[in-house]
Amino acid sequence: MRVGRCCAGEYASHRIFEAIMAGKPEEAREASHRHLAFIEEIMLDRSREESRRERALRRLEQRKN
Repeated sequence: MRVGRCCAGEYASHRIFEAIMAGKPEEAREASHRHLAFIEEIMLDRSREESRRERALRRLEQRKN
């Protein structure tokens, strides 16, 4: 199940916290790794979006000239 991006970070931090409080270090570690992978995915998506935006702006500038 995939939680919406707006809530996924909060959900992940709760999973990590709950695992720590339950004394389950392996679960906490796995939840941390999943959370970091999620953050990496978001950062890559934003980078790609920014690259697309920059390309589009360059094309517009080229058409003006």
